[in-house]
Amino acid sequence: MLLLRGFQTEVEAEVRYGETDQMGVVYHANYFVWFNTAIDKLLSKLGIGIKDGEKQGYFMPIVEARCVYHYPARYGDRVRVRAVPEESSVARLVVHYEVINARSKRLLAEGRSVSVLVDKEGRLQIRIPDAFAGALGNLSRAPAAEKEGKVGGSAS
Repeated sequence: MLLLRGFQTEVEAEVRYGETDQMGVVYHANYFVWFNTAIDKLLSKLGIGIKDGEKQGYFMPIVEARCVYHYPARYGDRVRVRAVPEESSVARLVVHYEVINARSKRLLAEGRSVSVLVDKEGRLQIRIPDAFAGALGNLSRAPAAEKEGKVGGSAS
């Protein structure tokens, strides 16, 4: 079990018109795009580059994903998307997500994803590949919380 408790990241976005549906609320599938942006930032902060891993023949497909919608996000709203690892091992990473309205601080949605680590042939990995060993070995020295970036745009 890798110790990722206490690690998290947060990304912020302004809801774009193209992310909304006919009712003026964010289309449900776009929450998963935001989750993906947050998990990419989390893994990057932990020193695990998705592209670097893929170049070395390792992939982290999401095998389970869910989202519970509490309140709608609307065009022009600013939202914060937080990613917090719940469980981790060499072969599996479970992440909890929260989407929060930046102005009202209201919890809009919560999600969860389960990713696994496989090689290019699709075989589940049970040992830490060399591609990730350095980054995972440094986890105890990484900061307890991170807040960075913007969904759908450059960090500023």
